[in-house]
Amino acid sequence: MGTPPGEGGLRDALREQYGLDVAQITRLRLGRDIAAAVFRVEAAGGAAFFLKVRAGRPSAASLLAPGHLRDHGVAEAVAPLPTNGGGLWSPCGRHALVLYPYVADVTAMAMGLQPHQWIALGDILRRVHAAPVSAELERAIPREAYLPDGAETVRRLHAHVAEAAPADRAGQELGAIWRARRPQIDALLAQAEDLGRQLAGRMAPCVVCHADFHTHNVLVDGGGRLWVVDWDDATLAPPERDLMFMLGGGLNRTRTAPGEERLFLRGYGTVGADEAALAYYRHARAVSDIAYTAAQVALRPDLGPARRQAALADLRRLFLPGRIVDIALGGT
Repeated sequence: MGTPPGEGGLRDALREQYGLDVAQITRLRLGRDIAAAVFRVEAAGGAAFFLKVRAGRPSAASLLAPGHLRDHGVAEAVAPLPTNGGGLWSPCGRHALVLYPYVADVTAMAMGLQPHQWIALGDILRRVHAAPVSAELERAIPREAYLPDGAETVRRLHAHVAEAAPADRAGQELGAIWRARRPQIDALLAQAEDLGRQLAGRMAPCVVCHADFHTHNVLVDGGGRLWVVDWDDATLAPPERDLMFMLGGGLNRTRTAPGEERLFLRGYGTVGADEAALAYYRHARAVSDIAYTAAQVALRPDLGPARRQAALADLRRLFLPGRIVDIALGGT
């Protein structure tokens, strides 16, 4: 995301745009979005807030979807707070500030969920998918196009690995991984695009989807209540867009066990999931994750050696047994 605004700049912007007299700002190590940083903000009066600082302008979907859902029975959707002028974000140099009520900074992935919380998570998603879609929201949220995100980046990386002769260690390691995994990458991309073409002709009913509905985007407060954050990818899509994260092992079979899936479905209700849609979303997610992690190594030298090595480690993990590539390609 480049260098985020300094503490002084954040304090000034929060005072000017939100009327906050800031006592303390603490950066939180949450999320893996390299375009954003998050902070806990404590006001002089004792109130706490969650601040997201993003390079560039936030998407309309991320700003409008959680508020719409909150107003239609999904109180657990954490929505941005308005500025003094009524906007949902504020510019700060080349960055955007989005301020939220502070609910927790512990994720469900880190804490683990109790049986009743898995049921509650299913109930939350049921209400998300049941929410009506207003004309304003339909204009703001993208509709599923069945075009795998990251497909063109994967093709660009194919060419990059074939043509580049990297002098740095990270680039050399990426080349070795890419060449070894090329058959799986090609199979994922081809199957994702083929399934996408099939589904595009079906005109399946669409609902509001979070589109990244896993337990790292669920916060657990001190009373055990769940809160859903990070609506950046909100999309109008078939329910399988979200259910993919909870059915059949999700992204990682060590995170969503069969017993947890059954508990989740007790909260969500009966699912007649379209297996082709689930397969598409698994393949598309694998393509997207591969593109995102590999691009940090091959196409982002500005990130520095440590971040690029971390991306390499993430890329390797994608191909482990029981992870998203294995699940998408039908491994056990």
